Amino acid sequence: MESRANLPSRNFGPFVGEPTYNTSAIFNYMNRNKRSCTLNLKTAEGLELVKRLISIADVVQENFSPGTMDRLGLGYETLRTIKPNIINIPSPSKNDWTLWK
Repeated sequence: MESRANLPSRNFGPFVGEPTYNTSAIFNYMNRNKRSCTLNLKTAEGLELVKRLISIADVVQENFSPGTMDRLGLGYETLRTIKPNIINIPSPSKNDWTLWK
């Protein structure tokens, strides 16, 4: 899942036709055959949908700032209650050196 607001590569040319949503040749090349969706994790509906996706996923990879997943109610312990063998790969956009402790 990705934020619609945070995909700058969608705006990189060259474009296929008019430069509109999802016409960036670079974005489409880098994301070929990738399935994606956008969810608002600050809503009850968005949280319920992401929990359903986690229940059938093998891996959760996220790049929020440290602590964001916990604040959203999606910290590692919560992920494990949804799916006990889930693999969580945090790659925060800001360094969180506590991961190495």
